[in-house]
Amino acid sequence: MFYNEDSSLKAQASFKNNQPFDHCVVENFLNPEVAEAVEKEFLGYEDPKWFYYKNAIEDKKALNDWNAFPALTYKLFRELISKDFIKMLSQEIGIPPYQDPGLHGGVWHIHSTGGNLNPHHDYSIHLKVGLQRKINLIIYVSSQLKEEHGGHLGL
Repeated sequence: MFYNEDSSLKAQASFKNNQPFDHCVVENFLNPEVAEAVEKEFLGYEDPKWFYYKNAIEDKKALNDWNAFPALTYKLFRELISKDFIKMLSQEIGIPPYQDPGLHGGVWHIHSTGGNLNPHHDYSIHLKVGLQRKINLIIYVSSQLKEEHGGHLGL
């Protein structure tokens, strides 16, 4: 198992009681050795496999191509869309989610110095399957993040 199930379940218990909307923050969601190894698998910022977003709300690169992911990242994403993970996730939050094997709108994201992702609403209806988006899972794996960089989660 790549994630810390105890920490996840404990954090999920507060999901329904947080403001400004239902959410929870799981400290150390990934087991430390997994987080470190996944960080090392990230492609370099200049790699041509990245898709570049530069518009009014974002300046970042993203990748959701299963074929481009190294072995551990591939296995992690498989675990995060597995029936066992989805069952654990839905126990506390009360949402029976659909796992998206197409990874639409998600997976690897990277920012350069000065990159940004402004507060925004994610799309609400999945463009391909027509289901409403109910939950996002955001995992930070950079060991280089520092308080002075800013990059805080804003809800």
